[in-house]
Amino acid sequence: MAQFLLTPIAATVSGGVNFLGGPDGVNDSSASYTNDHRWYIAGYVADSYKVTPTLTLDLGLRYDLFTPYEDTNGHQANFIPNNGDGPGGVYYIPQTQCGYPSNPAFEQLLTTDGIKTVCSPGQNTGTYSKRNFAPRVGFAKRITSKYVLRAGYGITYGALDTIGYGPNIGLNYPFYYVVGYGAQTSSTPLRFPDPNTGTLATLETGFTPINPLSINPEGLSLSGRDPYNQATPYTQSYNLANQYQITHNDSVQVSYVGSVSRHLTDLVGSNEPTVMIAPGYSTRPFLPFPDFSPGSNAHNTNAVAEYNSARVEYEHRFSSGLTALANYTFARCLTDGNPQEAGVGSRATYLPGFGQRGDFGNCPEGIAHTFHFSGTYKLPYGPKMHWQGNAATNALLGGWQINWIYTYQSGNFFGVGCTIGTTSDYNCLANTVGDPYAGARNINHWLNASAFTNPTPPTAAQYDPVTGVLLDQTNFSFLGTTRPNAFTGPSFYNIDFSVFKEFHINEANYFQFRAESFNVLNNPQFDNPGNPGSLNFTNSSTFARISGVRNGGRILQLALKYYF
Repeated sequence: MAQFLLTPIAATVSGGVNFLGGPDGVNDSSASYTNDHRWYIAGYVADSYKVTPTLTLDLGLRYDLFTPYEDTNGHQANFIPNNGDGPGGVYYIPQTQCGYPSNPAFEQLLTTDGIKTVCSPGQNTGTYSKRNFAPRVGFAKRITSKYVLRAGYGITYGALDTIGYGPNIGLNYPFYYVVGYGAQTSSTPLRFPDPNTGTLATLETGFTPINPLSINPEGLSLSGRDPYNQATPYTQSYNLANQYQITHNDSVQVSYVGSVSRHLTDLVGSNEPTVMIAPGYSTRPFLPFPDFSPGSNAHNTNAVAEYNSARVEYEHRFSSGLTALANYTFARCLTDGNPQEAGVGSRATYLPGFGQRGDFGNCPEGIAHTFHFSGTYKLPYGPKMHWQGNAATNALLGGWQINWIYTYQSGNFFGVGCTIGTTSDYNCLANTVGDPYAGARNINHWLNASAFTNPTPPTAAQYDPVTGVLLDQTNFSFLGTTRPNAFTGPSFYNIDFSVFKEFHINEANYFQFRAESFNVLNNPQFDNPGNPGSLNFTNSSTFARISGVRNGGRILQLALKYYF
């Protein structure tokens, strides 16, 4: 703001520099924010049938309707390239907005790059599935008096992923735009739109509205939600459980749980090359839409995932004051999606033969090993308990109860990227040439830096000297040979503990005092390494350093409850 107040004027002293002052730059925006909304409608019917005295069948059917988000005023546009990344594409604008004047320069760029403008019905820029019927079926079969077999299958539809505000197709031109102007030199006053003859940038003129029909659209970013006919993400889940009663109060269960997910939302870019280009060469000649910004925001529903797990569970129902539950799960989750927390990102989404499926690997939020042990122990002393005494003894020793939950989880997955560019247009993953976990494996060095190396960049004999295009477009070794998210971070463990004490007035009325502690041991649970610069394996002193935690400190709370 201070710069705006310094109006450039001619020098007032001999030998001074004329027209110093004024702003270094001005950004002008339409500031037309979206007012998005969406609909969700669902219905469900279910019933249980006792086919025989030992067989029960559960049947259900659910219907879900999810609409994509849309601006209530139709202020949005949807750019959908053909085949995901061109050549050619369609720029959808709601019918309610198509009657307004357009920018001839913008229309010309669209035509030059093979993009057609289509007015979509109403205020929509895409359709959605209306066939989301989700059957569920399950059964329980008593094989013997102590052994039960259970199984189930079901489809679950999910809403389009919550990815925050962006990428949002309401930020497309002409509904939203930002125009920036910068001074030519530090001693030249800023004028816009023309640096020589334009308006002098002052407090008054700096906020002068700019006509969106007259701005230069070269290099605009076009966001997209692909495809036009949006498929609803869904998951098919299935399980098989063997339940056996050991004693009257003890049972074990061994089960398998699995799922496959399809049409998951994936954050990808658009307007990217479809060939590998040697480092140092320009990628612009190979952009499908060279007049617009490369790597524009886009998301599609092409990602897939699968989950398989084995689980063992022991349960001790209440007996002699004790209830306990323990379970262990071994699981594997795989996906080719690119959630924002993954770290490295997709490598070559539009490279033929590699594409999105080339990044099929561990889910970044996946957990291989999980163990829980929880329980409650009530001191068996007092009225109606195993041991009883006089009123004073019962008041002192009776009504005590302890509760605990212990959780252990192995670490989440993450990847290690290259420290150099092996191509001009694609990401790459570091190659693993040794034991990544050798060494101290502490918060200062979680991984072994010497276990990683960059893929070898292409030599001069491997690419066209004029264009830089690699001669062998099927040699994906330049992108790295390690699978995505191949390494695990620190494990997680936690203990929550509480003590209850009851003070009885009579049988129906009593006070309960509760002392509860979360993270009772106050142990920090460290996050994955991954802060900027910490995964540069060429710097062994800082590589894989952990600087964050994923839990809070110990929490203590006291409470008094009255039961009546």
